Amino acid sequence: MALAVDDGVLAIADGFGAAGDRTAVESALSSFLAAARDGDGGVLPRADAALEAAAAAMAETGEGTGCTLSAVVLDGDRAATAHIGDSRVWLVRSGAVEALTRDHTYVQGLLDAGAITPEEVDEHVDRTLLTRALAPGSPAAGDLTVRTIAPGDRLVLTTDGVHGVLPAAVLATLVTAQEPPESVAVAVEAAVLAAGAPDDWAVIVADVV
Repeated sequence: MALAVDDGVLAIADGFGAAGDRTAVESALSSFLAAARDGDGGVLPRADAALEAAAAAMAETGEGTGCTLSAVVLDGDRAATAHIGDSRVWLVRSGAVEALTRDHTYVQGLLDAGAITPEEVDEHVDRTLLTRALAPGSPAAGDLTVRTIAPGDRLVLTTDGVHGVLPAAVLATLVTAQEPPESVAVAVEAAVLAAGAPDDWAVIVADVV
């Protein structure tokens, strides 16, 4: 698990696999940050290059180790989202919560195909099975999108240790609270701990000013 809020970049990565994966995850995230900060061109090319850099760093680790990575690269009123895996990026605007990412999981594919209902997702035996992630020998095609942001917007990043534990309505209530980002993050932490925190978790809350 690793996260970063640094120089116009918000990023969160969740590792899995062999012992020592934390070092690999931190290396992938560091590579992402460096490329996002120093890359040329607009915000979308920088996010694309950063995701490629993270994939290259992870490819150098041992088999069986990998991570998800979800990030926002900011430039003025433009926010590029780079995403692979099942961590999530949310946009909170005018009291409404919008998911800017879509999970790369087996159950999301079933849901998209109409094979299961949203209510069945949380109970599915393969709900944590990833179809895409940063891992040696694995396809690293991530999703890239760009949105316009404005003062008053809030960006929230969570790992599945948060949104996989808290009901969607509970998480929405927490992140839309008219409180400073630090207070919102603390409230999310408290809710996850109260729910037993069965998995590693992380959250980033950032307001656009």
